[in-house]
Amino acid sequence: MNEPRHDPGLYGRSFADVYDSWYPGGDEAQIVEFLSEELSPGARVLEWGVGTGRVALPLTDAGFTVTGADSSPEMLAHLRSKDPAGSVEPVLADAGDPASWPETVRRGGFDCVLAGCNLLLNLTAEGAQQACVAGSAALLATGGVFVCEMSPVLLPDTRSVHTTSSSAEVGGRLLVTTDADPGSGIVRGRHHQDGADGPVLRRWEIRALDRPTLRGWCDAAGLTEAGGFANWDRDAPDGAHPVLD
Repeated sequence: MNEPRHDPGLYGRSFADVYDSWYPGGDEAQIVEFLSEELSPGARVLEWGVGTGRVALPLTDAGFTVTGADSSPEMLAHLRSKDPAGSVEPVLADAGDPASWPETVRRGGFDCVLAGCNLLLNLTAEGAQQACVAGSAALLATGGVFVCEMSPVLLPDTRSVHTTSSSAEVGGRLLVTTDADPGSGIVRGRHHQDGADGPVLRRWEIRALDRPTLRGWCDAAGLTEAGGFANWDRDAPDGAHPVLD
């Protein structure tokens, strides 16, 4: 498979209108508690992939100063509608392209850069994941931490296309097709939804990334691992939430 053309706004265009109803979360309190144990009150947090503010808004309620960056204008529009007081500073930025980051991000000085909800996997351009890690490290204030939530992606030995049917999220028929290519490390997905006004196609792409590779990039960026946990409750070591400073 040829290297895909990077489209940083793809996911937001596809899912912004249904994100909160399809993916209501439920781990926000644990994330706030996790970061509260890592950071001082009032700390400055940059969240990559802020989306509709599912995590950022509870963080501001907890007293943190949050800049929320997303590559999707549609996602940021939903965030603004949920945050009329402007408690989160919304920024349009592609996490995987540091050269394009606006001044409000490049000025740095953040006590925490949060790449949650598999943000790194959504950076599909070649080199974008490593660029995000290195760029994020450069944005940290002295003693700052980079927190990354990442689930493993198990690629097949050969290219594989699967389609499954679900109605859980939408109350109607939803066909989900995934095309996984171990050669490129890319998984492409299509949600075929029977919408009220006709068929809707929602697309997404991710690039597989393993934890040893992530750890190597963090080492190269000067980040020292402070801990790795299987979940936000810290009840198992060496899991999906590495914290580096």
